[in-house]
Amino acid sequence: MSTITSLIDLLLRCPEEMAERTPTVFQVCLVLGVLLGGLAFWACIRSVRLWNQTYPIPWWSYLAASFAALVVFSGTILLPSSGLIKDAAVSLIEDWSKRLPRDRRWTDETFKEAKRQVVKLGLEEPASYQKETIPVSHEESRKVAARTYAQAAVAHFREHNPLLSKLLSPKAAPTEEEIYDNVRVFFEKNSGKKYGVEQAIDLASENLRQDLQRQAPKVVVYARAIVILGVILLTALPFALVGINAYRDIHIHQ
Repeated sequence: MSTITSLIDLLLRCPEEMAERTPTVFQVCLVLGVLLGGLAFWACIRSVRLWNQTYPIPWWSYLAASFAALVVFSGTILLPSSGLIKDAAVSLIEDWSKRLPRDRRWTDETFKEAKRQVVKLGLEEPASYQKETIPVSHEESRKVAARTYAQAAVAHFREHNPLLSKLLSPKAAPTEEEIYDNVRVFFEKNSGKKYGVEQAIDLASENLRQDLQRQAPKVVVYARAIVILGVILLTALPFALVGINAYRDIHIHQ
């Protein structure tokens, strides 16, 4: 997923969060967006008459004005809802954590790497390496397997969510101590069971959410700056196209 696609996905989640959390505010934004969008449409068409009162407005100018109206309408909803971008990002992380165990390529590659790291330790019985499981009868083997899965999960998130990865700090990845504590607590509560993919993904997801909490103010500022800049630039484009064409029309008829 590219940074642009990641940005669009994240921003589109913000109105969903607003509609769910504050439906009244969302409805007000919709009405305001329609009014401001209509004003932008009217202004784009009529503004050229300020310097060219005889300008015959071509059909494509209405398309350009419609684009300006759509941008203003979207911006009216995205700007206030961008304050909920932290919640939208948490929702994105939760969706990612649910999809990751179903990624066969990732699970197969990570399993092989975790098993390779455990085998390299040389602590387990040789016969156990032939099984389709990772031998973790020793504490150090458990730690290595858990670390491999947790680090692979964070790497997968960074690869598939480039925008959030740029906003998250290096501390988003679980530390050695956090991984070891997670493994210890798991085996204390689940004696005889194996530490698997789900536990490592849960650990990585929790760290990502905690780091997002710390970065939330910065993320909101960036999101609002992107929305404001995007609305200004995208709205200016149709106004400029219509205005330049009207200006040329003056010279043609002089």
